[in-house]
This record gives sequence, structure tokens and C-alpha cells, in this order.
Amino acid sequence: MAQQYDFDSFYETYLAQNLDELEKRRKKKIKCFRIVLLYSLPGYLIAFYTIAIVSDRIIFMFGVFLALGFTLVSFTQLKTYMAQVKPLYKKVVITPILKYLYEDIDYRPFQKISGKVLNESLLIKKKVQKTKGDDFVRCRIGQTHIMFSEVEGYAGSNEKMIYAGIFISATFNKTFKTKTIVLPSSFRTHLHKIKLELGTKMHHPQHIKLEDPNFNKEYIVIGEDQVESRYLLSTTLMERMRDYQNHFKGKVAFSFINNRIYISIPVKKNMFEARLFVPINDKSYIKYNYDYFKLLLDVVEELDLNNRIWL
Repeated sequence: MAQQYDFDSFYETYLAQNLDELEKRRKKKIKCFRIVLLYSLPGYLIAFYTIAIVSDRIIFMFGVFLALGFTLVSFTQLKTYMAQVKPLYKKVVITPILKYLYEDIDYRPFQKISGKVLNESLLIKKKVQKTKGDDFVRCRIGQTHIMFSEVEGYAGSNEKMIYAGIFISATFNKTFKTKTIVLPSSFRTHLHKIKLELGTKMHHPQHIKLEDPNFNKEYIVIGEDQVESRYLLSTTLMERMRDYQNHFKGKVAFSFINNRIYISIPVKKNMFEARLFVPINDKSYIKYNYDYFKLLLDVVEELDLNNRIWL
């Protein structure tokens, strides 16, 4: 029987106490920030008054420097605080979530997945030549070994960013022979062009329509073999993939290549970070991060249990 996971129980057991302590620190820092920022208000009033009424340059400059000085101190304090709380949040929140859901955790908060992995997935249109990112995780789910991170991909000598999001690569102990790519429906208008581009990387890529009409509306499937792609994309797995799409409200894409599944989740905002003006113990935000990791667990477990595709 699969292990049962309960977020509320996990939160109260592993997170609540430590987060309450961090939240006290955050409130104290925000209070200091507001007080110091308030001290800058007279400077702004002096500067405004001299411009509007007195027209005294010396008083104006005094007001400007006073205002900017306190403002600079305020934001410097916040920057220092965020630099301190960032590793703490990863230690207190992200690490326990990973240990709760996965096995053999190797979490490296300030590393990222390589450009080679992005290119092997066939999910990035242009060749990635440089990457930036953080929150690299290598772990195991049952017999499945997996790695992922937040990452930005850059191409060309001008280092133009061509990808930003969360990228996942999972290796299985069983093999599938052909390549299958699952793209969001927004790519449908470029289907012919995509097939031509994939023609040099896949053997006779073809559009595969599945029996689930809802899935066909949300995704387009391109594969080398109709039979294997249909076996691979079981009803349950398609439901999991749609869950990902709904959860992230983005253009989530998948590919199955050389004994690996790749998952691309374009995300503009930086995830797995403490929010300055949001309570650190905000349960809904933590659950959002937790649900991301849990959905990944569901997808991988479904692939591992779907034994018929390996026959």
C-alpha cells in the first residue's frame, strides 16, 4: 500500500513551531523598517516644501539627503534580513518537505540543473548554452531516481534568456524504446513547424491523438510510435499531467526520452523562498510549495506502477 501523506499533520509536526519563531523575527524586522522609513518622511516634506514655496536650494538638498539616507538604511536592513532568512527558510521549510515525501535526499539550495539536461529533453526550442538557478534536488521515489531545480536557460553570444521555470528529470529502472513529447495546446498553431524541427531529433515524429478528448484539448502529443505513446500515456497519468497544468496555470510540458521523463514548468516568480511582506507561517503559501512536490510524487509513482507499458 502506498504511503499516506497528510499536509496538516506534517505542518503541525515538523514546521509550525520553527515557523512561528521565524515569523516573530519577520514582524520585528518589518516594524523596524517602517519606523526608519517614517523618519525619512520629514526629509521628503522639507524637499517638497522648498520646491513649492521657499525655493531654497540648500534646504532642499538637506531634505533630499535626509529622506534618501533613511530610505537607504531601511532597504539595506531589509536586504540584509532577506539574505539571512533565505537559507533559514530552505532549512526549516523546504528540507523537511523533501524528507517527508522523498528518499535519499541530496538538496543543494544554491546549485541548479545543467543545460545538457534541458537540451536532451527536446522541450527547449533553441540550444541552451548557459544556465542560472538554484534549489537543486536529487532524490529517489521508490525505484525512480529524480533531479530538479529552478533554472534559467540562455542561448547565443548575447545570452538571451529562452527559458525560466522549474525543470525535472527522472530516470527509471525500466526502458521505453521511442520518444514521446507532450506540449501544451498553445503550440497547436505551430504543430507543422514543430514536427519539422523535431525531424532531425526524432524518427518520423507524428501527431498522436488520444482517446481522452479533454486531454487532447489541453495538450498535443508528438511521438515516434503510436502504440507505445498510447500505452505510456495511461488514463491515470493523463489525469496527473492535467493536475500539473491546473496547479501551475502555465504551459507545462513533458517528454519521455531514453529512459527518462522530463517535465518543464515555466514559472516567472521565484518559488521556494520566504516572502518579506507575507507571514512566513502562511499555511496556504507553504501548501502551494508542498503541493508542487506532492504532484511530482504522484506523477512518478503512477509511471512506476503503470507496469503494462513495459510489456
